[in-house]
Amino acid sequence: MTGSIAGSDLTAAAGATLGGSGSIGGAVTVNGALAPGTNGIGALSANNTLTLASTATATLELNKTGATLTNDRVRGVSNLTYGGTHAVTESGDPFAVGDTFILFSASTYSGAFSTLSLPIRSI
Repeated sequence: MTGSIAGSDLTAAAGATLGGSGSIGGAVTVNGALAPGTNGIGALSANNTLTLASTATATLELNKTGATLTNDRVRGVSNLTYGGTHAVTESGDPFAVGDTFILFSASTYSGAFSTLSLPIRSI
């Protein structure tokens, strides 16, 4: 999605992907895929609750170009409930000890991912 959906709840069904860079004002439930950005790094704002169901896959990208770190991000969430799979992809230069990324920003967090798929690269 690009742009904003004000005040309406949104559900991404199993098999569907909620992606792009935009803002959602209502509660968001993801049963399918969550992939911020549009063919690259981006941010989605969910200005309410965000629930990642047990069937969800949240795929977020990390990038390093020289000393510049960028990443997909989900921000503005009031209550975030983790569930399903969290997959992280990487691109660019090798990461270094101390490189940090904020992937989710919320007021409160609950739940847990059942599966983590993280990149493995020597530092």
